[in-house]
Amino acid sequence: MTSLEEWEKTHEWLSPTDPNVNQEERLKQGSKIPNHARWLFNHESFQEWLCNPSGFFWVSASAGVGKSVLCSQVVEHLQKNSSTSHAALAFYYFDYRDPEKELFKKFLASSVEKLSNSSPHCAEILQLWDKRMPRASEKDLVDILDRMLATPGRKFVVIDAIDECRKSERSDSLLPFLQDLARKSRQHSWDIRIFVTSRPEPDIKQLFDPFNKDTPRLVSHCLRLGEQPEHRATIAALIDADLHSPRFRGLGWSNDDFNCIKNGLLAKSESMILWVHLQLQELDQCTGREAREMLLTLPASLDHTYARILSRIAPRRHRAVRAVLECMIATEEPFTVQEIGEILLLQFNYLDDNPKYLPLASTRNSHSAERGDLDICKLLPGLLKLQETDSSEDAETQYHSPVEINTYVYFIHFTVQEYLLSSHKDRFTSSAIRLDSSGAPSALMLDAFGTSVAQARVTLLLVLLSALDEQNSATLPHLSHYATQHWFAAAKSALPSYSSIALALAHFLDPASRSFHQWVERFYELHSLTDGPPDHPLHWAVRIGSREEVKRILSLPNNTEDTDSSIRNALDKNSWTPICYAACNSDLEILSDLLNSNTSWATQWVDEDAMVLHTLIKCSAGLAPFHLTRSRSFWPADVDSEWGTPTLDAFRSLCNSASVEDLFAPDILGRSPLTPLFNSHSWMKFELVELFLAEGADPDTRDHGGFGIAHMVAKYCAIPSIIHSLMRDHRVDVNMVDDTGRTPLFHACEYIRLEETWDPECPATPILKCIQALLEEHADPNAQDQNGDSVLDYALRRVYYWLDCHVKEIMFEDKEKRGFNPSTTSTLRAVNPVVSASWLDIAKQIYDLIERWGGRLNRLETPHGSDGKWSALKPGLSSFPWLSQEDRASDGLEMYMKRIQ
Repeated sequence: MTSLEEWEKTHEWLSPTDPNVNQEERLKQGSKIPNHARWLFNHESFQEWLCNPSGFFWVSASAGVGKSVLCSQVVEHLQKNSSTSHAALAFYYFDYRDPEKELFKKFLASSVEKLSNSSPHCAEILQLWDKRMPRASEKDLVDILDRMLATPGRKFVVIDAIDECRKSERSDSLLPFLQDLARKSRQHSWDIRIFVTSRPEPDIKQLFDPFNKDTPRLVSHCLRLGEQPEHRATIAALIDADLHSPRFRGLGWSNDDFNCIKNGLLAKSESMILWVHLQLQELDQCTGREAREMLLTLPASLDHTYARILSRIAPRRHRAVRAVLECMIATEEPFTVQEIGEILLLQFNYLDDNPKYLPLASTRNSHSAERGDLDICKLLPGLLKLQETDSSEDAETQYHSPVEINTYVYFIHFTVQEYLLSSHKDRFTSSAIRLDSSGAPSALMLDAFGTSVAQARVTLLLVLLSALDEQNSATLPHLSHYATQHWFAAAKSALPSYSSIALALAHFLDPASRSFHQWVERFYELHSLTDGPPDHPLHWAVRIGSREEVKRILSLPNNTEDTDSSIRNALDKNSWTPICYAACNSDLEILSDLLNSNTSWATQWVDEDAMVLHTLIKCSAGLAPFHLTRSRSFWPADVDSEWGTPTLDAFRSLCNSASVEDLFAPDILGRSPLTPLFNSHSWMKFELVELFLAEGADPDTRDHGGFGIAHMVAKYCAIPSIIHSLMRDHRVDVNMVDDTGRTPLFHACEYIRLEETWDPECPATPILKCIQALLEEHADPNAQDQNGDSVLDYALRRVYYWLDCHVKEIMFEDKEKRGFNPSTTSTLRAVNPVVSASWLDIAKQIYDLIERWGGRLNRLETPHGSDGKWSALKPGLSSFPWLSQEDRASDGLEMYMKRIQ
C-alpha cells in the first residue's frame, strides 16, 4: 500500500469535514483590512496565553461582531509565526450552514487528522490504531485525541463558534470534553493551548466565565471582543474602507456626508460588523441627503434590521417567500439559486391553515424558471448570500451579479434563522416597528414570516413532493433533481407533524402512483443501479419510519393474504426486505406489524445470498451491508451515520416470530455452516450470543473444519459469563476438538482480538480471564493437537509468530530507508505491532497461569533461563529461518533488540 493509499484509507475511516474551507472564507472576509488582528497578537492576555502551557483562551461576543474572522487570523498567525509554526495545530469551525459541521464527532475527526498531519508522534498513534470498522466511532476519536494531546511537543487547538455546535451535542459532549481536556492538561502538564470563540450562551458562560464562582475555573484568559477599543478601531477602518470604495465614491457625497455617515454608523454599531455591513447595503443607492436622513431611523439591532427587510416584501409574495425561508430552515443540504427560483414558481395554496385537505401544488406557468431564480435576489437583499461552494476560491457574489449554476443560497448569518424562529411576542415588540414611520411593518406582516421548525419541515416535504409529482417534474427540473435525493430525509424529519403531511405521503407512497415509480427509476439511475426488482412503497414507508403509512399500505383493498405476505418479504433493488429496514431502524412497532402472521421472513435470502438474521447481525456490529459497499448513497440516513444498528429488542422481536430451525439456519448454502450464533460471536456481539442461546440456538453446531461454538468463544476472548453459560447451562464439551485436534483452550491463546482489547495498564486481562474460565470448567491443560503440541507449546508458538511479524516489519522499515521496498510490506503492516516487550509479558502471564493448573511443555524447551528469568527471545529467533546473516547484523535487528529490552 502506497503512502497515498494509506492516507486515503485513513481519511475515509476518519470521515472528517474540511475546516480549511471555512478558514479561507473567513480570511477573505477580513482581507479588507490587512493585519487588522495585530492588536490581539500584541495584547497582554494573548502573549500570556502563548507562554502558558495548559492555557485556555475564550473570546466571547454577541452575534455579528466578527469572532470567526478574528479566529481565522489567529490560525494564520499560529501557522506563520516563527515561534509557533513548528507546533502541532488543529483548528475547527462549527458552522450552522453545514449539518455535518455542527457535529461533535466531526470536530473530533478533523482535529485528529490535523494533528496527525502536523506531528510525527500523533501520526504514529493514528497509524497504529485498529481501523477494521468502516468508520471511527466517537469513542475511538476521543481516545485517539487524548493520546495525541498527551504526546511530547507543543500543540494548539483552535475552535470557532462552539455555540453553533448542535445544542444537544454541545451540552452532552463538547463542553464536557473541553472541561475534561483542560483538567487533564493541567493535571498531567500537557503542553497544549486551547483557543475558542463563541457567543456568551448561558451554558457556555456558566462553564467559561472566570468570574463565575459556582464552577471550577476552566478558562485562563477571557476577552470580550465587543468591549475592546482596538476592535472598535477596526470597525471604523472597515467603514472608512467601504465608504471610500468605488461603490460609494460615485454617489457624489461631500466630505461632510462621509464623516457624518461614518460617525453615525460607528456610534450605533455596538461593535457589530454584520450590522454595519447591512446598513451600508441600504445606503449604497442614496444621495448624501437621503443617507443622512436614514441615519435617524437606523434599526437598533440585527433583528430590527431583518424586520425592516421583510416589511418591504409585497403581500402577494408573502407565501412564496415564506415557503423559501422555511425550506432553507428545514433542509440539511443547501439549495442552488435555480432550485430556489423553482420553489417560487409553485402555487402555495396548500400552505393555508388546513393544508391536509388540499392537493399537491401545481406549477405557476405564468412565470419562467429563468426569471424565477433571480426573484429571490430582489425579494430578500440583506437576508441571504450567494456562494460558489464548489469553487476553490469559495467566491461569494452580490445579488446584482450574474447568477452562476454552481451558486448556492445561504442565510447571511445564522441570526436570520434565529429571528424567523423567534417567538410571536418577540416579533410584536420589535422597537424597529415603532421607529419606522414610513412603511413600518405591521404585526400581521411580520407574523407572515414567523415560523417554527416543525412547520418548516412540513413545508419542505410538501415542496419536494410537489416537485416529484409527474405533472410538475418536467417544469421543475432542478428542484425535481434535488427532491430525488432528499425527500426521504425531509419526510423523516416531518413525521412528528404527520397529520399535516398525511395526504401528500399517501398520494406519493401509493402502489399505483406513477410519481413514486418515476422517482424510483431516477433515484437508482443516479447511482447506476438498474438491475433488480423495483422498490415497493412499503420499503420507503418503513425507511422513513411512518407506522401510519405502513399500516395504510398493508390494509389496501387489493392486498390479499398471499400478496400481503409477499409485500412484507419483497426485495428492493438493494436486495433488502421491509423487515431488514425496520430492524435496522429499531422501529419495534413497525417491525411487529411486518412480523405479524409472517412466518417466512427468516428464510428470505437478502444482501447477496445471506439470510436476514445474518445480515442484521453484521449491521449491529457496525459493518455495512453488501449494497452499501457499492454505494453509500443507497442508505439515506442521519448525517451522523450511514446505516442503522439493530438493538437487542429488535433481535428479540425477530426471535419471537420464527421457528428455531428457520431462525438459526446457516447463512450460505454450500459453504461452512456459519449460524447466527457463530456470526454474532465472530463480530463480538456477546449479548446476541446469550439471547440466541436462550432462544434455542444449537450450541453443538460445527463448521466443516469441526470448529464449534466453544472454539469460537475461546478464539475471540469471550467474557467469562458466556463461557460458564455454555458449559454449565448448555452442556457444551469444554474439551471438544476440531479437525486439527485442538481444544478451545488452544484457541484462547491465539490473541486474535488483542488489538481491540489492548489496555496499556494490563494488556493480557481479557485473554487471561478467558483462559481462567476455561480452566475452571475443567479444560485439559495438557491436551495435545495432531502435531503433538501441548497447550503451552502452542501458546509459545503463537508468541513467536507475532514476534516474527514484528521483526519483519522493523527489518522492512530499515530496508525501506535503504531504498528497498518489498511488495509484502503492506501485508505485514496490517498486523498491529504492539511492542514486543508487551507480547513477551503477555506470554509470560499466560504460561504461568496454565502451568499453575498443571500444564506442561511437550515439544519446546522451557522459556526460563538457567537464572530462572523469562527468556523467550532465543527460541523466538531460532524460529526465523528467513533471517539472513546480513539481516542479523542490520540496524533493524538492533532496533528490535532495543525495543524489547
